[in-house]
Amino acid sequence: LIVRQYRLAAQSLFKDDRLMLALHICHGLYPDLIPDMDWSFFIGVSGTSSSARSDPSSSSIPSWIAPSSQESFSAVQQSLPRLFKALNENSSSWASWIKNSKCDIEPFPTTSQSLTQFDRLIIMSMFRPDKLNSSMT
Repeated sequence: LIVRQYRLAAQSLFKDDRLMLALHICHGLYPDLIPDMDWSFFIGVSGTSSSARSDPSSSSIPSWIAPSSQESFSAVQQSLPRLFKALNENSSSWASWIKNSKCDIEPFPTTSQSLTQFDRLIIMSMFRPDKLNSSMT
């Protein structure tokens, strides 16, 4: 029944949006697998204040983070401190991984062993949104 409903709903979506629909359905069926703060951050409903999001310079942002990702990185610092800590470890490895054109298939830096699969999706959506769909498959 779930697969049937997914197929009916997916017919009305662009191909790129079907994976996100599947992820929303999975989260609806198994909400305990993904912490609420992680899910809220991923879908853009993070609990951070708007002043923190609008002023990324208020926190220490590593030089390897692109200007387009600085706002998200500042939000991670407040919303997801565990993930923030992992991103601040071994900066050179993270910098080279993010610049890699095949980062969606390359392994994450060695410091990321404590990251969950969903943490990896959050990181991909922050730094390489162009690779998010391919990393979800």
